[in-house]
Amino acid sequence: MGEGEYIGECSDDKSIYNNQGIFFGIFCFNAVVGNLFGLCLLQNGLLRVAMYAIMTAFALVSVMLFFCTRFSGHGRSAGAG
Repeated sequence: MGEGEYIGECSDDKSIYNNQGIFFGIFCFNAVVGNLFGLCLLQNGLLRVAMYAIMTAFALVSVMLFFCTRFSGHGRSAGAG
């Protein structure tokens, strides 16, 4: 299930645009902050392998947090649109 479908299932008609905006705002913010964080790590002499390990750890924590999200099932049905 893609993130768009998941957000659609967890949202109703009133909150879908707000939830999509929050998701894509965090997604774009992550792209900027992740690149700046990687730049700082590499400029301070950290090896690429260590940087990849740190980024992988962040990704794993994010996946674990995603699994903790609550799915209400009260959102829009798959056929609605």
